[in-house]
Amino acid sequence: DTAERFAWDYRPGPRQGLSLGAMTPSQRDAAMAIVGAAMSERGAREAGAIIALEPILGEIERRAGRSDGMRRDPELYWFAVFGQAGGRLPWSWRVGGHHLAAQTTVADGRVIGPAPSFLGANPATVSGGPFAGPRRIRGEETLAPALLATPTPAHRGAAVAARAAPPPLPA
Repeated sequence: DTAERFAWDYRPGPRQGLSLGAMTPSQRDAAMAIVGAAMSERGAREAGAIIALEPILGEIERRAGRSDGMRRDPELYWFAVFGQAGGRLPWSWRVGGHHLAAQTTVADGRVIGPAPSFLGANPATVSGGPFAGPRRIRGEETLAPALLATPTPAHRGAAVAARAAPPPLPA
């Protein structure tokens, strides 16, 4: 019943919970196993790819002279558990960091709410270096423009909350 359970953000910045950087290797493996068990194979693969993009984005920002002191680090993703995992009472878990926000609620041993969730990629395509290649996440990112082309203008106006993404969280 904590308000923190309803805190949700995909922007970079600290969260409550335990960061990947503060975890032991076995804890990291367990945390990522939770992601793998809760998401589809593609979703878990994309979550890992999003985390791996952080140092690449940091290097791009440094080269462009616009790092703004923002630390891009794949260890800055936080896991939190609300309630007693595996117990009879409802409980949930959350993972959050830059361009990754996922929460799952479980009750009576069944997933009842695999939301809210957000997976994004920046950069969407890596143009050079050892990680060069196509878009890291393709599915929803490719389908979103088609989805926005289907409603009437009035419905599209109601569906689009903002024309630009919100600014980063303060450091």
